[in-house]
Amino acid sequence: MTDPSPFSVSFAAAAESSGSDKFNQHGYHRFYPHHLDRFRHREGNLVEIGVDEGKSLQLWRQYLPNAFLHGVDIGREGKGERFVIHRCDQGDPGQLRVVAEQIGAAFAIIDDGSHIPEHQLLTFDLFFEAVLEPGGLYIIEDIEVSYWRRGVLYGYPTRYGLHSSRTLMAAMKLVVDWVNREFLSDADRSVLSARLRDAGLSAATCDQVASLEFAQNCVLLRKRELWEEAFDCRPYKFSEYV
Repeated sequence: MTDPSPFSVSFAAAAESSGSDKFNQHGYHRFYPHHLDRFRHREGNLVEIGVDEGKSLQLWRQYLPNAFLHGVDIGREGKGERFVIHRCDQGDPGQLRVVAEQIGAAFAIIDDGSHIPEHQLLTFDLFFEAVLEPGGLYIIEDIEVSYWRRGVLYGYPTRYGLHSSRTLMAAMKLVVDWVNREFLSDADRSVLSARLRDAGLSAATCDQVASLEFAQNCVLLRKRELWEEAFDCRPYKFSEYV
């Protein structure tokens, strides 16, 4: 891994020069700068789940010259200048908790790991609440597996599809409703809460979601800041509508 320039470059330039598939294959440079540019010169931790050949680590080292990078990967571990790679099975909650404690806190988390919806939801529920800082950004990549009805990925069967209730996308659509829960009747809110639990998402996590953005093959979520607690769910004054 070569040392980047001391001056950070644009996300698109860093992604292209690193050879990361975030540029040519996925086109994430269309979405990420809008959310990540505010962290350009931020000190602190960035986490990426799924390291593979390390191209994304090179991307982040160029784009975020003051950040410390935590990679999480099932098949690799190591460390170097401004980065460490934690060996961890994303499908194992115990291992995820250990890594979360080792990281401490991060201003951004990117899940480019197994792409399996159950793993994505498990990691999100743990890391969003325990690791992500208030106001931080959580990105879930490669959500296409939610739409696959057949096949195998990394040894895991992918029996999902548009109408499956077991997908990441189905759960994220429930989170959208939870962000707007103050407009629901008590009965509907109770049903929604139960459906979120069935999807593997805790109230501690869902209550902290300030906003979501759906884009091509990714979901971007912002964790609410402390001052936003004033906008916690309140009784809706137009109760006759619900």
